[in-house]
Amino acid sequence: MLLNNKKILILSWEYPPNIIGGLSRHVHGLSEEFVKMGNDIHVMTAQTENTEIYERMGGVHIHRVKPYHEKDQNFITWIAGLNIAMLEKAVELARSHSFTLIHAHDWLVGAAASAIKEALNIPLITTIHATEYGRNNGIFTELQKFIHEKERSLISCSNHVIVCSEYMRAEVIRLFSVG
Repeated sequence: MLLNNKKILILSWEYPPNIIGGLSRHVHGLSEEFVKMGNDIHVMTAQTENTEIYERMGGVHIHRVKPYHEKDQNFITWIAGLNIAMLEKAVELARSHSFTLIHAHDWLVGAAASAIKEALNIPLITTIHATEYGRNNGIFTELQKFIHEKERSLISCSNHVIVCSEYMRAEVIRLFSVG
């Protein structure tokens, strides 16, 4: 699929200046490159302290949402609240923007990505940066099982899956029976 002259909604739980790991930097660089290719890029991410709800940087439209239960110490509850807020904001944005596709980054935005795909009836591309299995050298706890199933669900509802290395490609094929 050629990516030029598209209106792409990118979902990522972190985006600069909120940098937890490499995902934020990856999505930032990718978004600006997509703009250079002639695409209209809208990144949706979590709002953190001292960040604007909306800004445009490097040609990228950045929409930040406050997760429901934003002060909750339970990460899964926080992620659920983020996904609900992302879905609501995407539906609002779709009233004035005709998105061509959604690009989700990892399981943390998977529930929103799946619901937005269904609501807007547009393709979903997912980049898997890491798997819960790979982070832990196996699945051992209930939390790990939960995350693993969220990864499986996101991958199964995606039209295309992207990975960042041959190693990840083999891991995703082996763990989720995709090819």
